[in-house]
Amino acid sequence: MTTRRRALPAAGVWLLTTAVMIWAGTRVEPSWAELLCLIAAAAALRTALRTARPLLRTAPSSEAQEWRRAVVQLHGEINTATAERAGRQLTDALAEGPVALEVDLTKVS
Repeated sequence: MTTRRRALPAAGVWLLTTAVMIWAGTRVEPSWAELLCLIAAAAALRTALRTARPLLRTAPSSEAQEWRRAVVQLHGEINTATAERAGRQLTDALAEGPVALEVDLTKVS
């Protein structure tokens, strides 16, 4: 079972615990018991959110982002005669759908 599939029931249990403790906090009479229930509800909600963290992630991992980074190294002089070549290099790099595009201009005169 994947981490996401294990986290779903656990997060559900903690959210249910949060709801029960909030309900109990509104029903009990002494103010110290209300406060105790609401503190328990806050702790249960925090645990539910930490448990559900794998479910809420949408961004790819840093390794996947590094893999989808494109680097284009331009060199020489860029003028009207060489602009088409530079544009083609940039277009080819963008066609792969990278997360980030790095353009190295250190060798451009």
